[in-house]
Amino acid sequence: MRGRHGNGRRPLLAWVAMALAVGALGEAARAYAQVDDLVGRRIEAIEIHCAAPIDSGDLRRILPVQRGDVLRAGDTERVRARLLEREIFTAVEVAAEPRADAVALVVQLTREAIVNRVRFRGNDALSDTVLNRIVRVGTSSPFSNEARDFAVARIRERYKNEGFDTAQVRTDVSECRPGEVEVTFVIDEGEPVRVAAVEFTGDAPVSTDMLRRTAGIKPGDRYLATRQHAAQKAIIRRLRAEDYFEADVAAEWRRDPGSTGTLQFRVDPGPLFEIQVQGNHHFSKRRLLKLLDLLGRPIVTDGTWRELARRIRRAYQEDGYYFARVDVQIELGSPKVIRYAVDEGPVIHVAAVDFDGGHALSATALRAAMATQPPSWVPWRTGVLLDDVLDEDLKQLWYLYRRHGYHAAEIADVRTQIDRAHGQATVTVVIEEGVRTVVTTVEPVGLIGVRTLPELRTRPGVPLNVDEVEADRRALLAAQQQAGYPSAEVKSDVATEANGDERAATVRFVVTPGTYERVGTIIVQDNIDTKSRVVLRELSFHSGDPLDPEALAQSERRLYRLGLFRSVSVRPSADPAQDGARDVDVRVAEKAPGSIQFGGGYNTRDGFRAFGEISQNNLQGLGRRISLRGEVSFQPSAVTPNEYLGDLGFRDPRIADSLWAGRVNLIAQRSTRSVDQFSFERFAFVPAIERQVLPDLRAGVELQVEDIKVFDVEQDVLKFNPADDGRSTAISPGPFLVYDGRDDPFIPHRGVFDSLRVRYAAGWLGSDLPLIKVLGQHSQYIPIGAGVTFVYALRAGWSESLENNSQVPIRERFFLGGRTTVRGFSENSIGPTGSSGNPIGGDWDVNANIELRFPLFWGVGGAVFTDGGGVYLHDVDRCESTDVGGQHCAVTLDNFRRSAGLGVRYDTPVGPLSLDYGFKLDRRSDESIGEVHFSIGTIF
Repeated sequence: MRGRHGNGRRPLLAWVAMALAVGALGEAARAYAQVDDLVGRRIEAIEIHCAAPIDSGDLRRILPVQRGDVLRAGDTERVRARLLEREIFTAVEVAAEPRADAVALVVQLTREAIVNRVRFRGNDALSDTVLNRIVRVGTSSPFSNEARDFAVARIRERYKNEGFDTAQVRTDVSECRPGEVEVTFVIDEGEPVRVAAVEFTGDAPVSTDMLRRTAGIKPGDRYLATRQHAAQKAIIRRLRAEDYFEADVAAEWRRDPGSTGTLQFRVDPGPLFEIQVQGNHHFSKRRLLKLLDLLGRPIVTDGTWRELARRIRRAYQEDGYYFARVDVQIELGSPKVIRYAVDEGPVIHVAAVDFDGGHALSATALRAAMATQPPSWVPWRTGVLLDDVLDEDLKQLWYLYRRHGYHAAEIADVRTQIDRAHGQATVTVVIEEGVRTVVTTVEPVGLIGVRTLPELRTRPGVPLNVDEVEADRRALLAAQQQAGYPSAEVKSDVATEANGDERAATVRFVVTPGTYERVGTIIVQDNIDTKSRVVLRELSFHSGDPLDPEALAQSERRLYRLGLFRSVSVRPSADPAQDGARDVDVRVAEKAPGSIQFGGGYNTRDGFRAFGEISQNNLQGLGRRISLRGEVSFQPSAVTPNEYLGDLGFRDPRIADSLWAGRVNLIAQRSTRSVDQFSFERFAFVPAIERQVLPDLRAGVELQVEDIKVFDVEQDVLKFNPADDGRSTAISPGPFLVYDGRDDPFIPHRGVFDSLRVRYAAGWLGSDLPLIKVLGQHSQYIPIGAGVTFVYALRAGWSESLENNSQVPIRERFFLGGRTTVRGFSENSIGPTGSSGNPIGGDWDVNANIELRFPLFWGVGGAVFTDGGGVYLHDVDRCESTDVGGQHCAVTLDNFRRSAGLGVRYDTPVGPLSLDYGFKLDRRSDESIGEVHFSIGTIF
């Protein structure tokens, strides 16, 4: 009965299914028919609806249809596809609705949610900071179920590694506002797995107590696999330190019922070793054994001892022992003996490098290409003779000749004559130059649409240099691509023939331009907080421009410099070009807009310094920044801080989308007397506008409105200008120019930095102490090679009071001496002084610095420097008058102080740590020999 009843239902179910399918098809047909009925009508409106905030103006910009266009078949699907290219929408619905004789496109969007806040509950063993690094779900990042599940899995895995193998994690996701969610990870850690006992088996040569201390794991500790592995390595290191270099330690974790277990280490010490080193005088045995990390190596075999022999020989050779030989013998037994026999030989240094047969290039030019050189004062020029270095030098000479057109040149021989008695080596390189090849003709063929040919290095009359030919090929390729041919190809062809004593070369560049393409629609992707126009205004191209790969790459760099994005990609769309236009996708990954920073440091001028800053870096999605920063500093001997600084700042990178940037700072500062011989309180309002005139050149105008109270001035300084003490107001506009062509603003190695600033505090503007002040700086960084950088800096300042019989106020006078100006002198000690020896400061100053920076070891660098500077007054007579009794007031060469010294540097992300000692070159009878200076950050 039941089977027959079921069979009777089947035809009925089939008819019902068929009816539903026909109904669905009918609805679809009517929908298509409705759109088809509207085809040909004018689009009256495009309505975009989304519950979450969106940039509807930018969405309309990228649509393939606009208001006023005629609706075509398939337009709704094209609109949907284009909006999905933004990659921030999880659903896009597009409908066409009739409006009188026109039509409206209605777009309904569902934007992906972004994370507003991430919280953790129930976590006791792991801090919020640790968990935040694990989950990779950050504020302002897109939220998805996949990201949530990935974060949960990572939390569970981390807890398992921390000994909580029963930890459970769930998530609560709540919408705090449209399009934004709060994600809470609720964690039930459970009971951790703990070590009930630690056992050691095997014939260990050290006591069990020593093994326990070495392992660092005791009963009651949480069981961690990472700690087990670390304990194994530590025990092996301990045994190797006792000369059991082939020791092996196996570990086994036995889980007991419940949440405990036993950790057992099985120790196999292997044979005892005895290491003998004979014949070593220059290096100690201990230093030679440190050439190889015997304690930390994963495994020690007989090959390890042979490798150590090679390293010992290399160490001797690098110290000048060219003939050093090291033999190793391995004798089995108890103990196992490793015997090194060292034959040091004499110390040999390169006395001369000569050339035989080389006439086209000077010996000086040839030697400059070689690392094998006689010893020099330069630290890396030790004068040692190393065969592998000499082989590399010969390759460099081979390439050098080819760069000068001698393509048949060969290094025929190298002769090394060694005088053991005097410890000298003479290296003679025998060169067969051959004939030179000179370019006679250069023919670029096939260029299309290139308005200006790039300047080619390969020109008639110059030697043929294949490196320059390749550089010219790339330059022509870039020029052709910039003209809108991104798939262009350029090949170089060189043909040579005999031409008297030389060979003549004809260089042809054959260009295959490919298809012309222009920029279509620019689609900004994955930006949720940042307005699309912030991205678009930084691009080096616009819709309709030739599609230029270099413009795309330049745009990437400009977007990175905004500091708003973790990653940026500017690429042509993978879709084929339509009517010669290819869309460009600009994909960005946004950083969290808010940040909190804090830190500290020390320098010999200000003492210890601490700072904290909170900022919002993408206000209103327009790249605007508002920040509040506080600083405090104090000398080690002081009980209370000697300086406070508060700075509330705002910056708009593009005022009204123009090329002008604007900033405003409100500053409150108090500094008590420590170095400057006076104290002050300052409140300032500092607005400024600036713009990028050239890629590396900024120009702008700054206004400083200040209320300043100067007090606690030294009495002998106050005699020079009694008006220095008291409260005053200064209102000073001033233009500035800044050129920054350095490769790195924190640790520069190449480039130029120039600045010029003017301040004009006129009485008619409201300044109590009218003055004009000019500051200039020029710094240049020149790479010499092998990590060596030559740096020089010139700085000068000039100021003058705009009132008769008045002096420039002390807050605006110049002071020199110390870590950033003239090292070797204490802070601000150079220049005119009062009767008690306190610095008065000057109306103008000159400062020069020269420094050679070079690498040493382990990321530490060295520096050799010489500094000079002078501080001078316009009113010398007043300074030297009986009433003031000033000293060193005259504008003379004797008052231009000079120093030299040595320093060490250690590079950090915020600039180098610097420790310098400067010696006074013109030391006076009452002065110290020099001064120590310590600082963090770039000095100049």
